[in-house]
Amino acid sequence: MASSLNTLIRSSAWSVMSIGSAIYDSTGKAVYTNTALRRIFNLSPAEMLELQGNYNLFDDPSLADPEVQADIKRAFAGEKVLLPTLDYVIVDAHGQPSNRHLAARFTLKPLGDAQPPEYVVGYFHDVSEAMELETQISARRDEIARMSQQDSLLKAEIAARAVPVVPILPGILVLPLVGGIDPVQADQIITALLQASSRNNADTVILDLTGVPVVDTAVANYILQAINALKLLGTETIVVGISNEIAQTIVQLGIRLDSIATRADLQSGLMAALERQNLTIESI
Repeated sequence: MASSLNTLIRSSAWSVMSIGSAIYDSTGKAVYTNTALRRIFNLSPAEMLELQGNYNLFDDPSLADPEVQADIKRAFAGEKVLLPTLDYVIVDAHGQPSNRHLAARFTLKPLGDAQPPEYVVGYFHDVSEAMELETQISARRDEIARMSQQDSLLKAEIAARAVPVVPILPGILVLPLVGGIDPVQADQIITALLQASSRNNADTVILDLTGVPVVDTAVANYILQAINALKLLGTETIVVGISNEIAQTIVQLGIRLDSIATRADLQSGLMAALERQNLTIESI
């Protein structure tokens, strides 16, 4: 054992290694320390020698947790032990807690093969910078998540405003569609229609396709989905503005719109909606 101890003490690698280290005897007293540990504790060589006389690993207030003490005892029984990361309060030359603390992790390793070991080597890892970096990364990750959520909400709001469901009379809404319709826009249309219908207690929605140049199977299915969803809310749909080209496409695709009310234009669609409510427009 003495040979192993002397070899470690004389090792220039141990003396100047960047990780703070101490050698403890079987009672927990620090009998040797290296330069890195002295720097971590910010003590002069004389102060470190004084600390070695006052310090005992088993009495360190930062290591007082029962589970940590159990781990330390395992090391002195002959096991290599890695203690959990601790909020470590640095002690002064008198072995008393100072006003300095850092995040630290201890590795305790028996020296030699004797059971139980006469000496245990402790390696003191200062992980404060790593913990701070991890905290910053976590905070940044949370910030990115919040920004992403805000971005999603903003996009949803923009999308909702891009689908102008217009209440023109009590119980009657009009949605004019313009341009091509893709799956994302179709979802936005269905969502906007359902929200507007529920919000306005709509009896009828007039879906104006005058500005839609092309209708394929997907678009037709989206329209049917919207109509069926509205029907579940008790809202009927009148489709207006179906051009000759769109009508031919619908027929060629074999899509049946028999159960859906259609009108040539917005005016006739509005008249049909009023009829549903037993209302008419009269000139004065």
